[in-house]
Amino acid sequence: MHVKTFKPLYPNLLGIEDFDALISNIKEDFSIPSLLPFINQTEHPGFILYSIASNEQNGTGIICLTAIQDYINGMVLTHENTLEEKETRQYNLIKKRGAVIKPVLLTYPDHEWFDEYLDSLKSDSNKLFDYFFEDRSQKHTFWMISKQDDVNKIQTFFERDLLRVYIADGHHRFSTFAKYSNKQRSGIPPWILSVYFPFTALRIYAFNRIFQPDISFDQSHLIEKVKDYCFVEKTDHAIKPQFKYNFLIMNKKKVWSCVWKPSVLEKYKADELMLDVTLLNQIIFTQILGVTDIRTDARIQYIEGLKGWEGMTREIAKDKNYIGFYLYPISMEDFQIVADRDMVLPPKSTWFEPRIRNGLIIHEFSKDV
Repeated sequence: MHVKTFKPLYPNLLGIEDFDALISNIKEDFSIPSLLPFINQTEHPGFILYSIASNEQNGTGIICLTAIQDYINGMVLTHENTLEEKETRQYNLIKKRGAVIKPVLLTYPDHEWFDEYLDSLKSDSNKLFDYFFEDRSQKHTFWMISKQDDVNKIQTFFERDLLRVYIADGHHRFSTFAKYSNKQRSGIPPWILSVYFPFTALRIYAFNRIFQPDISFDQSHLIEKVKDYCFVEKTDHAIKPQFKYNFLIMNKKKVWSCVWKPSVLEKYKADELMLDVTLLNQIIFTQILGVTDIRTDARIQYIEGLKGWEGMTREIAKDKNYIGFYLYPISMEDFQIVADRDMVLPPKSTWFEPRIRNGLIIHEFSKDV
């Protein structure tokens, strides 16, 4: 992988009365002149060491610029298809800003020595800023790495040890940069703002589903049909799915724990990789519920697993006719297999954490080095 340093913009915490409002304004219109007093820029280019700490997880990563050519050459592995209309929207937004206000999220297999080395670079003398987000009880801390010896060591690691990396979040930004960065006067540079985390620093959550059927829909009929494919048990005290091929069906009052039958798994064993979300889409949504296009059917609502059981039950409670499907998340091993084999996951299959928030580290193209 080929990465390089940059002069990041970042919030000036002094004098900011409402940090959340500043971040929101940066997202809405980065070009607003009134934002300038509240944004700093480093004097020298460098890498950003980034740490996120919470009760859920802790991890340290590197923020830098990644060569788009590496993506074009297949060194940045994808697991989702992109849509041209989203690429167009991304292009218009990025060109208007003249900047990227949130890095794409990339991940790679752990290298213990490199993790230890990064930890050794953290000190009060090179810390840019830190901020605690109360809504998620997360502390985000940023350090500037600009000493030439450290820069060289990091670049050498990327060039020699990272022959391929995986996109966790940012498929459309990557494809947009690849499409437009080589065009004259596009305003899109051949480098994209990125944050790299090792596998162990990331956690994959499922995208759960809510089906919003017609009012006349018979939910008991659905459960009976599902029994042809799954072992189904009604539960009094709902427990989240405990293993692959275990999922929940739920409505406002009831929860059923389901496990795919061996006969079903045997039928699909020829698939390169059997995933819960694939079985759900092909059997329950398509065969039983009559969904013809998973990507566009307005009756399907997606709930990030990050929102947890509380978020799911809160959405289900809005309508007695809603039917929820609570999934076991895809493993990191399965995610890696999908990318390595050039496979594509169904829409809304994974939600990765941690995710850096908009406006914390910004790459403004006119200030590129």
